[in-house]
Formats: sequence, structure tokens, C-alpha cells
Amino acid sequence: MENQELIIIKSLEPFSSLSPDRLEEVLKEATVSSYGTGKMVFKRGDNDDASYWLLAGSIDLLDESFNARNLSSRDPDAVHVLDDQNPHVLSGVTTEDSSVLKVRRTVLDDHL
Repeated sequence: MENQELIIIKSLEPFSSLSPDRLEEVLKEATVSSYGTGKMVFKRGDNDDASYWLLAGSIDLLDESFNARNLSSRDPDAVHVLDDQNPHVLSGVTTEDSSVLKVRRTVLDDHL
């Protein structure tokens, strides 16, 4: 994981309140993935036991009626999880090149 990504992750909820040791344990199980424009990050109805945070770029969050809410990594709301429901209640599609943190919910439950 790059230093800049770690700085961003430390600013996200709930990671900002974790001790360095707990954060390190969570991040051992986490993945950061890059997505090109128009790529599906997660899909409504999927059961993937994962929570997602936007680190860079922007994403459309689509509800069941395909109403889109765009979120940029520069927005204040970007400190919060994109969708942590299981199954997902939203779909996430990138609107520009983006970087996304993925953490299994079971890992979060164990360390929060």
C-alpha cells in the first residue's frame, strides 16, 4: 500500500479512530483496487461480505430505480463507507479513473 493511500485511509471512518496496531491488522486483509471510467465496483444485490471506500476519483451510486448520486473523493461524504449492506442496496460505477478500498465485513467486525 502506498504512503498516500495510507494517509487517506487514516482519514476515513471508522479507520480514523483505530489505534495504529488495529489499523495495521485491518489493512493486512484489505485490498486497494484501481478502476477505469465506467467500471462496476459493486452491484446491487451482490452478497460479497465487503465494504468499500472511495480513495481517489469519483463514483455513481445507483439505487434500485437507477437514480444516481455522484460522489467524488474530494467530497466531505467520501470519508464514509460507500455501501456496507449485505446484500448491497446500491451499485457503484466509476465516473473517472478511481481507487477503491475493499475490506471484508468480518474483518471490520473483528477489529472494531
